[in-house]
Amino acid sequence: MRTHRDVAIATVQAVGAPAVVVALWLLLVHVDFPTTPTAAVVAIAALIAAGIVAVILTMWWRVGGFRNDRALHRWVRNGPEPQSVSPAIRLRFLRRLERRSVAFGRLYLVLAGLWLLLAFVGALYHDSALVLNVVTAGCWLCLGIDSIAFGKRWGGRVDHLVEETTAQLQDAARL
Repeated sequence: MRTHRDVAIATVQAVGAPAVVVALWLLLVHVDFPTTPTAAVVAIAALIAAGIVAVILTMWWRVGGFRNDRALHRWVRNGPEPQSVSPAIRLRFLRRLERRSVAFGRLYLVLAGLWLLLAFVGALYHDSALVLNVVTAGCWLCLGIDSIAFGKRWGGRVDHLVEETTAQLQDAARL
């Protein structure tokens, strides 16, 4: 059974994320490339939105749908073990979360700093890619903060669940 909260989360993921990225794309084109034909801008915006929706739907499909994805996220955050998801899919999901570590978060912050430096230098020389560099730096900054916060809060739990799920798979293989 879907709750109103789950429907809201699905809507934000499948509609909100592409809308924000397309809005940033349109801002970039308007500021940095004002002579770009409208048809090209709209076509690229549509491709960007379709690509993001495809990535989100693929992520849900890989774990058996949106409900399984939500169940796995609740499980990582000290929720009940999702019985509807096989251990192999759980392990694949957990491996993806392992990559959201503090080390990668720090790397993302370094990349954000580099892009801010590019933006600063570009501003000194009146570079037309200023908006692009600032938006890119902001994206790296958000990814870095999210990865560090997730790694510090849930990294230990993810490691424990990986060990537990790996043991379950090994026990099942022995039978």
